[in-house]
Amino acid sequence: MSTMPVCRTFGLALLWVATATAQDAGIKLTGKPYIDMDYGAFLTASIEVASGNIAQKGIAIRLDDGPGGVSQGNAFVLFDTDTMRVAGFWTGRGLINWQGIAMDGRHATHPRLVGNLMFSNGNAAGWASARKNDNGKKGGNWKDTRLRGVDGVAYGPLPRKWAHWKGLHRQGSRVVLEYTVGKTSVREQPRLVTIGDRRILERLLEIGPSTTPQAIQLAAATGGAVTVIDDRGKPQKQPDPQLAKSIAVLAASGGPAPGQIGLARDFTVSAWIKTTAEIGTIFSRAAVSGEWVPKGKTFFVRDGKLGFDVGWLGVVTGSRPVNDGKWHHTAVTYSHKSGQTRLFLDGRPDGSRELKSADEKNHIVRLGYTATNFMPPFRGALDDIQFFHRTLTGNDIARLARDQQIAQGRAARWTFDGDKPTRGQVPSRIANLSGGGYLGHNQGGRLVPGHRGLALSFNGKAQVRIGPRDRARPAARNNWLEKTVVASIVKGAAGARWDNTGEAIRLVLPPAQTTRRISILTWQGPGQDVVATATKLRKAPASRFWGDLARGAATQWKGSVRTSMRRGDAKAPLAIDEMTLPSKNPWRCWMRLGGFDYFSDASRAAVCTWQGDVWIVSGLGTALDGDDKSTAGTLTWKRVAAGLFQPLGLRIVDDEIYVLGRDQITHLVDRNDDGEADFYENFNNDAQVTEHFHEFAMDLQTDAEGNFYYMKGARHALPAVVPQHGSVIRVSADGSTSQVMANGFRAPNGLALNADGSFLSTDQEGHWTPMNRINWIRKGGFYGNMMSYVPDKTDTSYDPPLCWIHKQTDRSPSAPVWVTSNRWALPKGSLLSLSYGTGRIWRVVHEQVGNIHQGGITRLPLPELPTGIHRGRFHPGDGQLYICGLFGWSSNKTRPGGLFRIRSTGRSLNLAEGLSAVPSGLVIRFPRPLDRKLAVDAGRYNIQRWNYRRAASYGSRDYKVSDGSQGRDRVEVTGVQLSKDGRAVLLSFADMRPCMQMRVNYNIATAKGTPVAGQIEHTINVVNSPTHLASLGFDPAGAPVPRTRIGPPRKGLAAGLVMTTRSGQQRDARVARLAAVAVEPGDSISPRLSAGAFTASFQGLLDVELTDTYTLSADGNGQLEVKVNGETVLESRAGGKFRSVAVALNAGLNQLEAVYQSPATGLAQFRLHWQSPRFARELIPARVLWHGPGHAELRKWASVRRGRELFSAHRCANCHSAHNAELQLEPTISLELAASRLNHNWMAHWMTNPQVLRNHTRMPRMFGTSRSEQRAKQDVLTFLTQTEVTRLAPSSGKPERGSRLWEDLGCIGCHTFSASKRDDDWNRTSLHLAATKFQNGGLDQFLSKPHRFNARSRMPDFRLSRTETRDLVAWINSESKGRLASEPKSPPGDLDHGRQLFVSRGCRSCHNIGSKATANPKPASRVPLAFGRSTSAGCLAETPTQAADKRRVPEFGFTKTQRDDLAAFLAQTVDRSSGKSPLEFAGTVTRSLRCAACHDRDSVISPRREIIAEESDRGLLPSVLPNLTWAGEKLQTHWTSQLLSGRLEQPSRPWLKARMPSFGSWGNQLARGLAAEHGVSIAKTAGPDPDSVLAEIGDKLTRKQGGFNCLQCHGVGKKSALAPFDNRGVNFSRVPQRLRYGFYLDWMFDPLRLDPHSKMPRFSPDRKTTAVGNVLDGDARKQFDALWHFLQSIEDD
Repeated sequence: MSTMPVCRTFGLALLWVATATAQDAGIKLTGKPYIDMDYGAFLTASIEVASGNIAQKGIAIRLDDGPGGVSQGNAFVLFDTDTMRVAGFWTGRGLINWQGIAMDGRHATHPRLVGNLMFSNGNAAGWASARKNDNGKKGGNWKDTRLRGVDGVAYGPLPRKWAHWKGLHRQGSRVVLEYTVGKTSVREQPRLVTIGDRRILERLLEIGPSTTPQAIQLAAATGGAVTVIDDRGKPQKQPDPQLAKSIAVLAASGGPAPGQIGLARDFTVSAWIKTTAEIGTIFSRAAVSGEWVPKGKTFFVRDGKLGFDVGWLGVVTGSRPVNDGKWHHTAVTYSHKSGQTRLFLDGRPDGSRELKSADEKNHIVRLGYTATNFMPPFRGALDDIQFFHRTLTGNDIARLARDQQIAQGRAARWTFDGDKPTRGQVPSRIANLSGGGYLGHNQGGRLVPGHRGLALSFNGKAQVRIGPRDRARPAARNNWLEKTVVASIVKGAAGARWDNTGEAIRLVLPPAQTTRRISILTWQGPGQDVVATATKLRKAPASRFWGDLARGAATQWKGSVRTSMRRGDAKAPLAIDEMTLPSKNPWRCWMRLGGFDYFSDASRAAVCTWQGDVWIVSGLGTALDGDDKSTAGTLTWKRVAAGLFQPLGLRIVDDEIYVLGRDQITHLVDRNDDGEADFYENFNNDAQVTEHFHEFAMDLQTDAEGNFYYMKGARHALPAVVPQHGSVIRVSADGSTSQVMANGFRAPNGLALNADGSFLSTDQEGHWTPMNRINWIRKGGFYGNMMSYVPDKTDTSYDPPLCWIHKQTDRSPSAPVWVTSNRWALPKGSLLSLSYGTGRIWRVVHEQVGNIHQGGITRLPLPELPTGIHRGRFHPGDGQLYICGLFGWSSNKTRPGGLFRIRSTGRSLNLAEGLSAVPSGLVIRFPRPLDRKLAVDAGRYNIQRWNYRRAASYGSRDYKVSDGSQGRDRVEVTGVQLSKDGRAVLLSFADMRPCMQMRVNYNIATAKGTPVAGQIEHTINVVNSPTHLASLGFDPAGAPVPRTRIGPPRKGLAAGLVMTTRSGQQRDARVARLAAVAVEPGDSISPRLSAGAFTASFQGLLDVELTDTYTLSADGNGQLEVKVNGETVLESRAGGKFRSVAVALNAGLNQLEAVYQSPATGLAQFRLHWQSPRFARELIPARVLWHGPGHAELRKWASVRRGRELFSAHRCANCHSAHNAELQLEPTISLELAASRLNHNWMAHWMTNPQVLRNHTRMPRMFGTSRSEQRAKQDVLTFLTQTEVTRLAPSSGKPERGSRLWEDLGCIGCHTFSASKRDDDWNRTSLHLAATKFQNGGLDQFLSKPHRFNARSRMPDFRLSRTETRDLVAWINSESKGRLASEPKSPPGDLDHGRQLFVSRGCRSCHNIGSKATANPKPASRVPLAFGRSTSAGCLAETPTQAADKRRVPEFGFTKTQRDDLAAFLAQTVDRSSGKSPLEFAGTVTRSLRCAACHDRDSVISPRREIIAEESDRGLLPSVLPNLTWAGEKLQTHWTSQLLSGRLEQPSRPWLKARMPSFGSWGNQLARGLAAEHGVSIAKTAGPDPDSVLAEIGDKLTRKQGGFNCLQCHGVGKKSALAPFDNRGVNFSRVPQRLRYGFYLDWMFDPLRLDPHSKMPRFSPDRKTTAVGNVLDGDARKQFDALWHFLQSIEDD
């Protein structure tokens, strides 16, 4: 064998300039760039051959001739460089299914071959090891000694002493593989040989000298048997030393490899079922134990209908009930090619959806059971369950439903009639009638009468575990003629022999002193054709071996592509010059750039792309700015390599290209100076690769000693299985070794090396990573992600990051970059952070305190790039920053990739350059002296700070540093001190301490008047010592200039404005959330005012963050006057148009007053907006509106309002009337079925004193403690329990499932199990006595239909299934520990007297005892109330006076405040418009229904996550639920009404575990009130008239290519989104009926302004254009309108 010559550097031989048109005209293009691209002869990826057989470092090689490269082929071989095996040989169009290659946001996915698999070799070595066997002899050892992952699977390369991958030689459309086995060198070329229609894999092998025998495995089959025959087809009895007449034949048993039934290929499940349960599992493939996990699959009944669910992907549901207690035939079919999943009920289609997913190899199959937290066990009976490994047709299913037999493709059939079974028996095993294993192991199932014969009954606990397939019996060596077999012959292998002792064809080669060239031919075909095929192959001419590899190969990608530079505007300090990519090229290459570096001739650089290409671009650096206009700005691109494994890092060392792929670092060698790589040399392939999509290998850097470094990602939401998951890895300078330097990362992107040997990298928000971050990494450090490799699973302390980055600021940071140039806008040694998620560039300001690093980021003044930025390097020639990147998913980018130069124009860049935490505050340093007057104005700085919570759940909310509650602390700058040189400011504030996130906004200027405005977002890990301030240039004796305060003190402020309303003599005052109101015709703004014209005055404080000029404007009708700090700034008369005005506002609290006078008739509407240089026009948000405590009129009317709410809540009008006015009666509460629902002992205690039993009750005490009162209570109790009832059986739910419902549904936010007298931080209602209150079935009745007995119950209706109800009841009963003493036994009460007392005591006024009017006695007459007069008698007395001979006064236990409030309400005249003010109703009901327990609103954060964090032991925080701040103007009123009333058939966010309940009769009025609060009409706002042309444009804008990639996160009708649940958005089919057009536009322009926690990207940062410049001229408004037209065209499925 020839030795490898010295590598030459890449030349640039430009033969011709290619035109930008596609070649290979005969190719059928799909329009999908990742399929249409010509990859050349091979493509590298983790490719699944079959279940359990994945080539983690697989090179898929095209074997047939033809244009278009590997993706257009018809015959392929897959070579795994970890094991040196041929993992598979297959034929047919398509190559692979392309999952993961597209990088389109799909998670937990990888490619799988498509076509006809001829033969394969499983995940093991392709050559035997030369080490000793167990018998002590060397050679022939096949035991796999590779690293075993946590999952027990072998990963990574074989030990180097066993075998080592050297690299791939490109030979035109063919390749030569090179590796070593022991010390023996091997070169191999796969070829395709065709005999008739038979396709044969030929392996041409050049094997070097060897001192030991070598054994190679050619094909394997579980249960197979190898027979060696001669050229007559007879078993060979005598050795054939030349193997000239020998044929090795592998006959498989005909079954698949041992293992579980797989659901990642075509399949059908058929079963007869009988059930009355609403929910339960029929058939599943899921984790062996524990909770529901990704890739789990289950066929089930839910809500009485069929369904099939794929974990974390989606669900298909049926439409017809099946739980009627009758036998039904059910089936689910799946097509792997399309992902189409179809349900069938009784032979007819019942639902379908595309649900494509791989299997998790460790999952098992069960009947009747799925997981501990998902899809409960089955209740009912199953019979005749069949499993097919093919997709049955609708006709096939109909035949099965008629009990006809179908055997083709059937892998298993389980019936229950064999082995003489008897009814009632619990069989231990369930046989598979199809044979071959898949034995069922029964746990609790009992035999009962079935659909035919006997069935297996499941009681909600039973399950049947399906075992693996039997290890196939070896095929008999005498029956191979009858089978489809795999056969091999060999040419030129003197002295070799066949090893027929195992289940694989193996060839043993003898030791040799010289290099040998042999040919091995292997094929699949009928056994009877083997001899004929072998004879033809032997007669065929010998294949020619390759030539001298040292001379390289003929040029493959002839020519080059020229593009030009688009020079950016030089008016700002930095300009963006775009290096136009060769997107139009002859090979249809998809240019998504992952890395680049410069040659020594820095006008040239090499770039790599995600699709596996490497290109060389020439014309960079000073050449771009040359004087020769004919060449300046002209770029020449030459494709030099292809087929690499998703490279995201590239480094050039000594003009040699090194590329980082997921599989290895590849050294590209150009043998013949034609500008193309001839040899893809493996520099290091120690990478431990699994098939998980998310474990990217990121960036490639070198240190001064030549060592290489890169980052490797973890497995997203799954635990690591190999040590490299989530780590930074060092590879030695010679490539021989590698080492994990630090771990604990989730999805690191980018790497920078520091002078001290440490590293910098970024990481992304997710599980165990509460927010994005920049890490300053030390050797041996752990950085917090427990899903990286942490074998002991112990959560220990972790190294804090340099800084956390809120996703609102940068949703996905990428590479950190040190400034290495003296000719750029920032000084050499500055640090930058690039952004994949936003296309922005940030300066990183940082400091070191002891050995702790900390700092923050501030944005460079550049527009967002149209693609995500991945890598950056400073050019050694022109000294400018070059950046490259791509767009894959979860971003607002639209360009597939880009290469840009960020050029310094010479203008000053006034970014903050230093940051330091000192005990007295924060020091910020700027590059130039500052304007003293502005710099020391504390109002020009705004500071917020908060922490995050690191947990197993995804991401984190913001938590105040001050008290740990949700939200952010506002830090008041008390004074500012300027440094001696005038370039730094000390922002003084109280209580400086470490925090995970601090955000500083500033608005100042330089001494020369240049504006300096910006934001710094940083982390304080530690505070410097007091002496540090002097070293920063401050006078220790100096004092900060104190803050000039405006407005009142902040202490005691309350949210909102005081809204005083009047109409004639009628007045009212309340708190308004917003400076907005809408009153529909016929409605009133207040219960105190009659419907009609009114005046509303809004007074309070406008909290301004930064001193600046703001623009105020208004929408609406009527008259308006707006005053700020006492000065009128905005005024309009009736009929006039509201205008806008610029107003100078100081930081802090500004007095705000707006007086609005409505028109005389029609809709009254008013909305006050503002805008500033930092944000666009918006309704002034509630979070900046406040009012002081001293408003006398508000205090008066607030007391009246509270009294009104108490009057209504306690149903006072049901007992009282008013003179000259009709009080609105409240619906009565039904006591029907009280005898069967409620425990009689509890009822007795309750009637004695309800306040003792439950907090927050509105039930009064109606009976005293005297003997006569106790007899009276007994009489009423007898009356209420007079009906004899049948006792219900106890509920049989699962408490552990109920516990999860308790948290997921939000019950935990409103209820506690602590005793009612115990203080609760969240003022929740106690369920301490719930188990004592209800009889069996009573709590079930209430939870399933909470409004059945009380139409105005505050308890929401979650529309629980029967199973969910039982589970929740089981949990409540298990946790409700309170018990009541038994009431003394008393003689039966007097029923008739009880009936009389039920009326006379007033019980009947609030309660009825049945749905029939005849069952209810007439209520007592109402007692008149004298409104307009103060009173403290009766119910309002501190201790009501009771007279034995008169009607008893109810004792409500009112506090003094409550009595005063009720008295204040009664002191007024009767409300003029009771029940006619939706605005009033919304304010009352949102408090009463405790909406804030689950939802954030304004500045109030839901305590739900905090409660669960404190009280749950699951370790998972729940998903954040929709924010209600903008609900009134976001949602169409009619849609909101349907949502709140439970009339929507489908939830908007079905992936959430939480569920929006129904509030029954509250819904419609509440929806109207929410709109009124925001000043919007209840009328549907449709937006522009539908336009089909624009709708078509909008459709295209939703797509990834040439659009916004909306379909990544949003489904359209039945088509699911691509993203996992933590990134999913509302289905587009829901939008037309749901969103208001105006809010839609605001949301599209700036979603994070409206919801800081949204994952929705911002597509138009400048609010004018988007990155899709070729559609509607890039006009953002026109494009968003086109999207709206498309949304309106979608039918809601």
